[in-house]
Amino acid sequence: MNTAIAKTPRSALLPFTEFALLLTTCAAVFGLIRIFSGLGFLKTLLIAAAGSHLLAVLARRARLPLLPAILVSLLGGSITIGMIFYRTTMQFGLPTVRTWNLAFEDQRAAMKLFATTVPPVKPEAGFFLAAVIATWLVAFL
Repeated sequence: MNTAIAKTPRSALLPFTEFALLLTTCAAVFGLIRIFSGLGFLKTLLIAAAGSHLLAVLARRARLPLLPAILVSLLGGSITIGMIFYRTTMQFGLPTVRTWNLAFEDQRAAMKLFATTVPPVKPEAGFFLAAVIATWLVAFL
């Protein structure tokens, strides 16, 4: 057994662990190449993954309890998703009721198409929104 590793404090290894988690999420994002046509969606999903991981790291460093950390992530995710998809509906950088209504409409439209759509699909509205939300949630967890 390597004694240098055994004697390394856990806190010293934390940045490497967090980076490994980010790489794992990025690998999952690259797996969506089979779902969406083209590669234009990758940048947006990778930014969402990095943003969510960054908030998770900051929450851990601040030693936030679980509930406040979840609220921070939900707020960060809402702002990020709003800026990506519904920028014109936001006020002062925050989602409005119109933002939420449009997001729910896009999700309903995607659910109607889900049973008949064959991948790869264009990364538009509902399906792409679902991918960004899922990426954000998986990265934060």
